[in-house]
Order: sequence, then C-alpha cells, then structure tokens
Amino acid sequence: MFIIDINKIDNGDGMNIQDLYTFKEVVQQGSISKAAQALNYTQSNVSMKIQQLEKLYNTTFLYRKYNGIQLTPKGEAFYEMVMKMLKIYEKTFEVMHQNEVNGQLRIGSMETTAALHLPK
Repeated sequence: MFIIDINKIDNGDGMNIQDLYTFKEVVQQGSISKAAQALNYTQSNVSMKIQQLEKLYNTTFLYRKYNGIQLTPKGEAFYEMVMKMLKIYEKTFEVMHQNEVNGQLRIGSMETTAALHLPK
C-alpha cells in the first residue's frame, strides 16, 4: 500500500492540471523544447514542471536525449493515466452542464390566461 504525504500536496508541491497538460504535450511533441514552443512557455519552465512531477512521484518519467525525449516504462504508464485523468477532467465540465435545458418550450393555455399571465 502506498501512502500519500498530504504535506507535500498542501504546501504547493503537488501537481495541478496544467502540469498534466504540460507532460502530455512533452510526450506528444517528443521534445521539451517543442512542447515549450507549442505551450508558449520557456524551455526551463517546462523542464521544471516535469522535474516537479518526477520529484512528486520519486521516479523518472523521461530519458532526456540530445534530440528529444523517450518515455521510461513508468513514464509510459504515467502517460496513459494522465490521458485518462485529462479526459475525466474535461468530462466534468460536460457533466456539470448536462442538465441545462436548450431548445423551445411550448406551453398550452386558455386564451384568457395566456393574455393576462404569460409573456408574449
């Protein structure tokens, strides 16, 4: 069983959704510098976000090479989970707006009631 150190998360050392998007972009671009360019971040900022994730999980997700990155086995597993987490995160917005009614509402009424009580 793995125990999460809540103190790490409470003092701002935990991950946030932007870190997950950054990790996803690095993997999809195959390069920290290309991901930085796509996200309009500095390369050092992207690198720092990845290092913070690796520190949080106490593991290495990426092999850094002169021409890009390569996922470690744990990085591959983490990438799959990140994709699921991002999908769930995006789904929350869909679910929260699911009960909003769109369309036309038709109300039947007697002419007198409609004339006195219903807006045109």
